[in-house]
Amino acid sequence: MQRFTDVEKSKIISCMYLIDELIGGKFILFDGKANKLLKNIASSEAMYGIFAKYLVDYDFASTLKLAEEYKKIQGRFYIPDGNNEILAFVFCLILEVNNGKINLQNFINNNFYSPNGYNYSYLNFARELLKPFKLALMQELGVEESDGDNTAEEQMEMENIDVMDNASDKKVLFANLLFAINELHAKVSNDKKIRQDIKDEEYIVMLGLIEAVKLENIRVINALIISLEYVLGKQKTVRDEYTEVKNCMIQIYDEFRK
Repeated sequence: MQRFTDVEKSKIISCMYLIDELIGGKFILFDGKANKLLKNIASSEAMYGIFAKYLVDYDFASTLKLAEEYKKIQGRFYIPDGNNEILAFVFCLILEVNNGKINLQNFINNNFYSPNGYNYSYLNFARELLKPFKLALMQELGVEESDGDNTAEEQMEMENIDVMDNASDKKVLFANLLFAINELHAKVSNDKKIRQDIKDEEYIVMLGLIEAVKLENIRVINALIISLEYVLGKQKTVRDEYTEVKNCMIQIYDEFRK
């Protein structure tokens, strides 16, 4: 990891440590570790940049639906192929679990069930999704497995300094907003009831929103949300997704007022 600063190295090592804890851990520990993982990724310029890039135009809801339908037909959950797909999918899944929108126990039982008990089902989930997620992230960062080796004392120090950083909380909120924007855009694109001219206007606003979110420019985001209201405010078929975008914005406003 010679091309990274010492601070970035510590965040990457801490991230790999947290993923390993998720892989080797148990369901009851997932929520706390996942939340720390999201904050750790958000606090790292290198890792946050990777996920921000792959989340653009990513339709998690459709991908999840197709993977679950594949499970019903083929008997196994479809694992996204390629680093960009597995990174975007698992990151969005962790976000949704962390936000309370996906019940992890139900998700695992439905897609990675083992008759030997829930811990074995969790192991199936970890092997099929979390391990490829870690490998893909390492490849994108250009690091080797040995780069993740560190002492328990170093791990504790990095958790206290890097993972609990307040700025990373804000970046997680921006990641949530980017996720909500992508979900809204996917719903608009696939909705046959929405006129094409409205879709074209929505696409232009979305491109600007995505760039503004990546730059974390609140003023530009706010101006574009107003434009989005003008374009989609009367579209009842995407009301839930549009409301979620606005809710994410409210959370960001609240965080920046603290």
